[in-house]
Amino acid sequence: MNSLKDNTQRASQLKISLYVFLGLSGLLFTVLVKEYLETDFYALESNGIFSILDNYTYRFSSIPKLAAYVLSIAIGVLFILWFRRGYYNIGQLGYKTEYQDEGAASAWFIPIIWWIKPYKIMAEMHRSSVEFMDHKKMLDDQQRDHYKSLAYINGWWFFYIAYSVVSNISNRLTLQDIDPESCMLLEIFTQIMALIATWQAIKLIKTYHNIETQVFKANNLDAFGIKTEESGFETEEEEHI
Repeated sequence: MNSLKDNTQRASQLKISLYVFLGLSGLLFTVLVKEYLETDFYALESNGIFSILDNYTYRFSSIPKLAAYVLSIAIGVLFILWFRRGYYNIGQLGYKTEYQDEGAASAWFIPIIWWIKPYKIMAEMHRSSVEFMDHKKMLDDQQRDHYKSLAYINGWWFFYIAYSVVSNISNRLTLQDIDPESCMLLEIFTQIMALIATWQAIKLIKTYHNIETQVFKANNLDAFGIKTEESGFETEEEEHI
């Protein structure tokens, strides 16, 4: 019998972390806009302050920025754990996956590959899950057409890549001697991208977890892992992958 593993707890932890990150990004955006509006950039240059790091008022925004950075590391770990287990479950449904489930974790650490492989795996998870539900006759024609769309995955991946690129550029330029006004405007734009990317990630987790739950039900499994002996469904307390 299929030994699917519960992904509910990991999805919940990930969503909570993303909501906190969304709040921090919103706070940082507000602080940066406030600082930008209150800063006299002409006076800074007149006083010989040509780097954003020399601007004392800017340093206050580094507090939520540091908190967001630390949280982003935790989110990365949680996401990979959720992502890998979701891919593992696809294999347990009897589908021949394109990669081993370990690949769902390693894909995020290999240069170049990290721009392509995670998207392909997420799309494979979606298509296999929808195919399984269709095989179990859970979808009518309208639902079948709806689930063909990868819009929520495309949106997540596009804004994840965009935010990663913009954030990297912003961090590099902050350490260089560019004018404080340009640097702060770039920081504000980075936080806008962070807000959009985070919201898209939350949408991804919610949408796919709903699909995953339906797959469990279609396979005559308890979605919360209560009847593990009858269903072959392992709870979070059992072996972790």
